[in-house]
Amino acid sequence: MTPFKKSAIPIILTIVIIVQLFFLYSLPNQLEKISIFYKQIHWFPENRGIVFRKLIYIATNLIGILGIIQYFRFKNFFNKYLKLFILFYLAKWSLSIPHTFIHITFLRTTSPDWLFYFFTILKIVLLIYSIKIYRQAAIRTKVLSSIRLTRAKRFVHHFVDSILIYIILFSYVRTVNTLSSDLLLIILLYVCIFSIPFLYYTFCEALFRQTPGKVVTNTYVSNPDGSPTSLKKILIRSLCRYIPFEALSYVVQTGERWHDKFSGTDVFSASTSQDETNSSSSDSPIEENQTEK
Repeated sequence: MTPFKKSAIPIILTIVIIVQLFFLYSLPNQLEKISIFYKQIHWFPENRGIVFRKLIYIATNLIGILGIIQYFRFKNFFNKYLKLFILFYLAKWSLSIPHTFIHITFLRTTSPDWLFYFFTILKIVLLIYSIKIYRQAAIRTKVLSSIRLTRAKRFVHHFVDSILIYIILFSYVRTVNTLSSDLLLIILLYVCIFSIPFLYYTFCEALFRQTPGKVVTNTYVSNPDGSPTSLKKILIRSLCRYIPFEALSYVVQTGERWHDKFSGTDVFSASTSQDETNSSSSDSPIEENQTEK
């Protein structure tokens, strides 16, 4: 095991723990804000989105805490709670960079302080190490390519990912609604809004073979034979999601959606043996050899 790989898991865990400690510290303030916004929903209907977004923020961080507990209790670094939190946390941060940049540079409504720079550095480090570890484990993961995915699992993927995409989009849409005169800035924001679903799926499936929705069902994007697919096919998958009514295509064809059919990819469940290998030890998926199999 290389020094980089040996240190990756402790670094990732340390960053996640720091993030969760900050969340717990800010939780009373978050709950107070939710209460205030909820009471004002009658006068400000847009507060529904704010309350929903904050509730999802609390829920995802609680999932992260469960992931940390799972690790220390069972030494399972690749448990779905921790992975789900890390994937969404990184996707949300990465796709919110244009929004943050617009607020700092053009609107000047955000004034970066030391906490902003501190957590930005943590997120960059977390992104680098997570891609290295989770991508390597994902590439090795074997799937049950002979078993067609059910409609129920497809629905879970769509439901979970749609909620998370909405959370990311909400900030952009809210900013657009506050602008009235700067046409160029409004166009830029709308370009970002239109691009978010494409970038979300490409980011998650190209780097990790999974979106957070697929982490819930323990499924992976693959070629029809079960092998990891290429970036070109992932890009085609993401573009196909813009086809009208594509989200409902799995209702017509059992276990298949148009973005699978047109890109030459599919989604399969991880095999039991590989899943056990990934969860049995925090070190096993990152060994150069595969003596653990």
